[in-house]
Amino acid sequence: MRPPNFALGSRTIGEGQPCFVLAEVASAHGGEADRALKMLESAFKMGADGIKFQLFRSDLLVVRRHPGRKDFDQIELSEKEWRKVLRAAKASGLTVLVEPFDLPSLRLAQDESADAYKVHSTDMENPDFIRAVGAAGKPVMFATGGVPEDAVREALELAGAVPVGLLHGFQTFPTPIEEIRFRELASWKERYRVPIGFLDHTDG
Repeated sequence: MRPPNFALGSRTIGEGQPCFVLAEVASAHGGEADRALKMLESAFKMGADGIKFQLFRSDLLVVRRHPGRKDFDQIELSEKEWRKVLRAAKASGLTVLVEPFDLPSLRLAQDESADAYKVHSTDMENPDFIRAVGAAGKPVMFATGGVPEDAVREALELAGAVPVGLLHGFQTFPTPIEEIRFRELASWKERYRVPIGFLDHTDG
């Protein structure tokens, strides 16, 4: 049985612990490292406990002829830019979570000592990648929105011995209030006995 709480950066999350507030930058920096740094500063000033970034290589994410390839190219940060941003994030004292979409991005996050990782819902049925993320030896958070429950169970097994948590939330932006299904948070907690978080995609 996995622990009901574990260390995430300098904080402990899970059973009996106060809410851990994670500022999600994802790719909202729009491909500008300076904007990512400003968002980091804002997260710190607003009292967030941690911050999360999405790291990817567009050439590994979609083929060149994909209709959305230009969009991914525009928001992709270079390795040099990511090192600058991740080092600033680590220096800020915030817990740094990285959501990698490919192995080079995972290795970059490891090089820069990310505190934890999140597996995107699109990779929840990618066993080789989940094993690689688990092998990084840091806590792993799994997205559950729209993911079959058997895939969630398998992902927990594939992660190995690292601490894991589940993040409940639907991949609709914004998520209508009636689709939040807050009661499922308690169901996931009862079923898996791991820390459970909420991915808030409602309209602010």
